[in-house]
Amino acid sequence: GYTSANLLRAAISLAVTVLCVAYGGEYGWVPVAIALAALAYSVSWLLLELTGVVSTQRDPRIAFLPAAADAVLITCFVVMTGSINSLLVIGYYFSIIGCSMNPRLRQGEFAAAASGAAFALSSLMVLSGVLPRMNLLGGPSQAGAPSVVAAIVLNGLGFFGAYHLTKIQIERKESLIGRLELSESRLIQQNEIVKLLLSDFEDKAADWLFELDPELRISYLS
Repeated sequence: GYTSANLLRAAISLAVTVLCVAYGGEYGWVPVAIALAALAYSVSWLLLELTGVVSTQRDPRIAFLPAAADAVLITCFVVMTGSINSLLVIGYYFSIIGCSMNPRLRQGEFAAAASGAAFALSSLMVLSGVLPRMNLLGGPSQAGAPSVVAAIVLNGLGFFGAYHLTKIQIERKESLIGRLELSESRLIQQNEIVKLLLSDFEDKAADWLFELDPELRISYLS
């Protein structure tokens, strides 16, 4: 499974939980509750994969679950740390790149779409006052309509750009591995044919068959 991604998710959730407990008092219990829920989810998913109860390798379809949850959790963390000004926006990109490394299904494209939708929705909700402007990292969260629109567009392009770049690299790697495996298979097949021809020659031919080493000494004589 994606053990590295699971560990990173749990570490980020723990860090944000500590941040919320330490500095989130002025915003009430909601940030702490969200962070604790994220931490519980992250640790639970990590343990479930480590113990083999769930496996994205065994059942690729469930790989969409952590991708969707990551988009929601990262969005919550982004809103709590400055909305479009949040440094945690980079978490979207890590999530998308990690999901794009699963070539068996379109998980990376799904992660890019989910991240873009979650970021756009949360940014518009903060702008309209539905969600509070808050920044646990310190300082007010300032964002006007033009900057929100620009952030949504640029991040949307960045999300799908990260997905496509990762996909291209994965496809190139798989193509190279496929060509190497094919070349190796052909080489083995050619060696087998040569061995059969030599064996047939030894059995039926009246001439001598010999082999010389690099110093031109006879190393084999039939």
